[in-house]
Amino acid sequence: EARAEHWSETFGAFLHDGVTPLRSRDLPIHRALRGEVTDGVEMFLRNAALPQGAYLRCTGRPLVDESGERQGGVVVFSDVTELRLAEDRLIQQVHLLDLAHDAIIVRDLEGRIQFWNRGAELLYGWSKHESMHVVAHDLLRARYPQSLDSLHAELFRTGYWEGELSHARRDGERLAIEGRWAVRRDARGNPAAILEINRDVSARKQAERELAHAKEAAEAANRAKSEFVANMSHEIRTPLNGVVGMTELLLGTELTTEQQQYLEMLKSSADSLLAIINEVLDFSKIEAGKLQI
Repeated sequence: EARAEHWSETFGAFLHDGVTPLRSRDLPIHRALRGEVTDGVEMFLRNAALPQGAYLRCTGRPLVDESGERQGGVVVFSDVTELRLAEDRLIQQVHLLDLAHDAIIVRDLEGRIQFWNRGAELLYGWSKHESMHVVAHDLLRARYPQSLDSLHAELFRTGYWEGELSHARRDGERLAIEGRWAVRRDARGNPAAILEINRDVSARKQAERELAHAKEAAEAANRAKSEFVANMSHEIRTPLNGVVGMTELLLGTELTTEQQQYLEMLKSSADSLLAIINEVLDFSKIEAGKLQI
């Protein structure tokens, strides 16, 4: 009932962005009446009957009689709202994946890269455009803890794999990577793609190696100290045993009372010192792992 030039306002027609009004002359029915053919034109409709709006995909054809004269037009509308909303959700999810610091990669079953997020660009040095459809393990010169075939066999059997591997950056620097992989399956349950979430743990692995080296050095220094103390205690005890022995021999001879007192004080002091040395020697043997019980 509305005039053709006002159809867009009457029906509440917008471009696919849902904001920009669609000119009446660009409506598929208008174009069909002008003799134009339209295929897959997408538009957004929002009016009193559709307050929430709907996305429509349109195919239009002019109607002509046997003589080829235009008699009207016909347009077929398909409601693609759910599909469009699903696409929007997917785009939002992709944007979220780009915010992740980890490298997130999706590859097909032949290993060709299908998705490469911003984290992967920053970690490896290749842009999304450069990496798309390239075989991932060739691009990254990957080294795995087991053969790739056996790793994939485990992945497809359990649906998940987690472990450490090695990748190379664009500049050649090798990275220690902590990888978590999962299988995406199609509607029939068959493997369709592989999702990788890779994290650079090179700094952590380097810190672990340095800590292990420092621990080994400290243990070696402690063993050297214990061996030194044990050897020194032994070297001191040997002559001290001679002093104690000779003092006992002197005590068995004829002595004055004063000499007897002096020698007994000497023997008492030597025995005390020998006991201390024996204790130090036993302790150092425990540290050096040489004490026999």
